Amino acid sequence: MSADERDELPALTVGSVARDLRDGRTGDVMDVHPGRVWPRPVGGGREWDAGPDDIRPLTAYERHDARGLRTLP
Repeated sequence: MSADERDELPALTVGSVARDLRDGRTGDVMDVHPGRVWPRPVGGGREWDAGPDDIRPLTAYERHDARGLRTLP
């Protein structure tokens, strides 16, 4: 992913949905602090710790796909 593409993504905030680039896991962002992000698997489960460069917010299409909705409203 280029820097320009990354700039077009939504902000990584509590409540957003993100993908861990290290292993592809997708999770709801539970907390964000400088240098750390804590997502939890979509649908529940144990939070994990990631660095801000290891995780990126999902696009609108990816969010719907991650939640099993498959189509945009």
